[in-house]
Amino acid sequence: MGGGAVPPGPSVELSLTVSVAVLQFGFITIFVAAFPLAPLFALLNNWLEIRLDAHKFVCATRRPVTERCHDIGVWFTILESIVQLAVISNVRTMLLSRPGSRSRCCQNDLAYCAVSNTHTHTHTHTHTHF
Repeated sequence: MGGGAVPPGPSVELSLTVSVAVLQFGFITIFVAAFPLAPLFALLNNWLEIRLDAHKFVCATRRPVTERCHDIGVWFTILESIVQLAVISNVRTMLLSRPGSRSRCCQNDLAYCAVSNTHTHTHTHTHTHF
């Protein structure tokens, strides 16, 4: 048997479901300071998804075979990393969005050019009409 793709099964489907949930959690926690309505949209999305999954489980599929597990595995480490990144990102966003913080932050910007240091050159053009 070669190194082909893993056949889709309950384990692969569960892994995809968990990865989508972790991805949504990451986007919500990291960017909540930039878009505060994101958690509301995520709540509405999850509510709709739960309803659709409930309908699918009741009407279209057989009851899944339950399996015990000790913990959520590597997903816990991933979630911890996302939370740490979210705290850093949100604190940075809040500090940079305070009034006056951009002027302090960008004082040594390379694009800064004082108007008093520039020389104005005036060119006189004579227009001749033929």
